[in-house]
Amino acid sequence: MLAIHGGTPVLKQNIPAWPQVTDIDREMLKDTLLSGNYGSGKLRKEFEAKFAKDCGVAHCFAVANGTVSLELLLRGFGIGRGDEVILPPYTFIATLSSIVFAGAKPVFADIDDANYLISPASVQEKITDKTRAIVAVAVGGCPPDLDALEEIAQRRGVKLIVDAAQGVGAEWKGKNICAYGDAASISCQNSKNLTSGEGGIITTNDDVLAKRLELMLSGGKEDGQYVSVAQDHRITELQASILLSQYSKLAREVVLRDKNAAYLAGRLKGLGFVEHLAYDERITTHAYHLFLMRFKRDALKEKGITRDQFIKA
Repeated sequence: MLAIHGGTPVLKQNIPAWPQVTDIDREMLKDTLLSGNYGSGKLRKEFEAKFAKDCGVAHCFAVANGTVSLELLLRGFGIGRGDEVILPPYTFIATLSSIVFAGAKPVFADIDDANYLISPASVQEKITDKTRAIVAVAVGGCPPDLDALEEIAQRRGVKLIVDAAQGVGAEWKGKNICAYGDAASISCQNSKNLTSGEGGIITTNDDVLAKRLELMLSGGKEDGQYVSVAQDHRITELQASILLSQYSKLAREVVLRDKNAAYLAGRLKGLGFVEHLAYDERITTHAYHLFLMRFKRDALKEKGITRDQFIKA
């Protein structure tokens, strides 16, 4: 009998809380508090340098959140009113809202039924003369087909932005997904694999874009003078201290997530009514922010079990 109908629960202990807080987190935060410097500064720069090196990119910016990071990228590329940006419909609202905030028009490409990620074939169909960028989302931490998307973007002369909000640590063909495309964006919101409560990360190898972002994040100030109107969206030192301490254990957690996901996928094979989504062999590391499954309605229809009952269970 199912536990929801009075049966004995399989899980005896409490589900582990997230994020996992360690003594390193406490000490880093304590040291920052005692320093009296809560604004943006040394720790932010330390994190940006370390993250850029590990991802294999030239530039990294730690910002207020994952919505801001996407909007800053669009503005940095000069994308706005009259422009179109292609995105998948299956994503978090920030992918859409950032395009709207930048003044551009969102255009939905379909997703691939095998993995629920943006379909390169559909992207190709949606490109027009007004298209300026493609936002490819790593839903659940799974990299989309970056080979196909880069080829389309380069051939059609549009920017490719990797929305890796849920994909920190993911790799495509042995390379961090933040090193693909023209730029990438990560979310460090409280539920994410790498968190500072709220926060976002931008990575890019584009020197021109990096210079524009630096100007925007400096409030429009250059060489001691204000040369443009901008807003400062950098993270604080308190956030940076948490990011640094959390980042120190991310690599180990990525390995553990992958191990647990492989175990779960193996157990699901014997059920028949639910399955793990398709896994591209070019994915060398899946971040597994989420473990996405496909429910097979027909397989349980004969037993009189509905999708709603399955979700409740």
